[in-house]
Amino acid sequence: MNRMHLALCLLLFFASPVVAQDSEGTQNSELRPASLGISVIFNDFITARNIRNSSIESAINNSQTAKLRNMNAGLAVTYAQGLLPKLDLGVTVGFTSGSVVLRNKPDQTKNIGFLTADASVQAKMLPETFRLIPYVSAGIGATVADGYYGAMMPLGVGLRFRISDEFSLGLQSQYRVAVTETSGYHLSHGLTVYGKL
Repeated sequence: MNRMHLALCLLLFFASPVVAQDSEGTQNSELRPASLGISVIFNDFITARNIRNSSIESAINNSQTAKLRNMNAGLAVTYAQGLLPKLDLGVTVGFTSGSVVLRNKPDQTKNIGFLTADASVQAKMLPETFRLIPYVSAGIGATVADGYYGAMMPLGVGLRFRISDEFSLGLQSQYRVAVTETSGYHLSHGLTVYGKL
């Protein structure tokens, strides 16, 4: 739990000074402004492996989902910007450490660092003028673990709450499909604080 407290303190520290106006001093309310986000993330290889070995229903009914303490905690940085009124771009780099299951070694876990980078589009259900904005996302990404480079496809859902024109909070959950043998199927959950650039 001490890691969690440290991660939250770092999140608040780094997110607080990210405040700026655009060069014209105006705001386009239809497009999401460029923003930088700091996230606390949790990668879950256990639940993803159990779902792949049976089904989502079986994993939930048989309590085969990982607890928070069994997930790999880490930090991520995200750059996000609106492309269209209901379509945003997000570029994320994240790092976690802990037990990793690679696709080419599904029965073997190793305690190692896990670096991810991805670009995804977020299709919003509501325009930027709403305070609570649900979205679905899909993208392409890369992983580095134990000297292996891999590719993945993050598919997910999220919910962003606009606190003000300058700050917002985001909750997101993704299923990251391993595209190459040297990547690992996993779930990634995160809490993000965004600040307008």
